[in-house]
Amino acid sequence: MRQVICILIFLSVSSVNILMAQTNRIAMRDSRFLQFQHVFFKHMPLMLEHSIYSEKISLQHFRLYAGYRHQFVNNHLRLQCLAYWGSTHNGMYQDYGAFVSTSYHFDSADNYSLHATLNPHYDTGLNYKTCCSFETYVGVFKVAALYLAFSNIPEFRQPEDRIRAGVRLRIQSLAHGTLSVCPQMSIPLQQRYEKIRLHVNFAYCF
Repeated sequence: MRQVICILIFLSVSSVNILMAQTNRIAMRDSRFLQFQHVFFKHMPLMLEHSIYSEKISLQHFRLYAGYRHQFVNNHLRLQCLAYWGSTHNGMYQDYGAFVSTSYHFDSADNYSLHATLNPHYDTGLNYKTCCSFETYVGVFKVAALYLAFSNIPEFRQPEDRIRAGVRLRIQSLAHGTLSVCPQMSIPLQQRYEKIRLHVNFAYCF
């Protein structure tokens, strides 16, 4: 019941304030999580994330995020802090934490950039873990950039050391928004290669 109330609060706040939102974003993370985000007053993101596992609804996982972001140095340097709380619908486990991120963008089109994220993360079943990621994008065409990252931030629930590589495609001015699609390969560093995962990430900002 508490999980349903939290989701209803998020939807109520979003619907009341949608006209004040500077940025709306619909996205999919790692082929398994849908995200809905509003950014209020240019600096205050509020986001709901919900899994789309092939499981019954009681085993689905959701998270609520809220935080602050700011840009410096003519928008080249960007900082963001997002706190989150998540749970399965049946309350089997919960997680808490934050993403503290910084990135430097060498061009206005975001074709060349470096990113670093610190993720203090607590799972009620797996205890505490300090996670992190380091990412880079290198443009090869106007609409395409190569992506490479090291991360141990949980893709599902368990923290794992992984190398991720892919290609990001970006289409601007699509129905007054920007669409980014990034198919990726996630390669484990401490497990057999049978654990390689293929992900698709996309985001539509408007």
